[in-house]
Amino acid sequence: MEWLSRIPLEWQALKLKYSCLLVRDGTHQPPPRTATGFPLLSVRNLVDGKLVNLPDDSLISEEDFNKLERSFKVERNDVLLAIVGATLGKAALVEDMEPFAVQRSLAILRPNPKIVKYQFLLYFLQSRLFQSFLWSNVAFSAQPGIYLGALANFWITTPPIDEQQRIIEVLDSATAKIDLSIKKMREAIEHLHEYRTALTSAAVTGKIDVRGKMQ
Repeated sequence: MEWLSRIPLEWQALKLKYSCLLVRDGTHQPPPRTATGFPLLSVRNLVDGKLVNLPDDSLISEEDFNKLERSFKVERNDVLLAIVGATLGKAALVEDMEPFAVQRSLAILRPNPKIVKYQFLLYFLQSRLFQSFLWSNVAFSAQPGIYLGALANFWITTPPIDEQQRIIEVLDSATAKIDLSIKKMREAIEHLHEYRTALTSAAVTGKIDVRGKMQ
């Protein structure tokens, strides 16, 4: 890949399978859904760079959950990547959560802390460079997807750990300001929607006189 020739000399370029302790996906045979039990999460649970629970999450029984957990358990600071569907490429960090399982639409990347910090890995997966390369290698069937073996062979640039930390701090500061701006814009849009609804309601119920406006 041409861009690899432009990285700083002290940086390494490694395949994901060599910079991570684990690269795998969720269950390919999801158990039957139940009314109560443990959440079975998917790409829809990746929200703003974090894995979150949603009110209508699918649930599986404790027995089925224990079977899945015996073979594999998602851990704190794992990085998840959507590898199936229209939102392919979405990435999120696993924080402290109640026990859960994941579906095959998610890849689980567990970075080797001696090589790459989990925050740096998340930022790298979210970068335009990686996203472009990911989509250029998509396989299409019923929906877009990337094979796990192909993902494991993707390259990642790995600066020295101390430099990764400085990059993380710069990006955390910059993105926090952007996130605050986005939050304010969303709040303003929500207020405008509320005003629009109230105005429509007042007009159609006769609470405001619009006859002069029509002339």
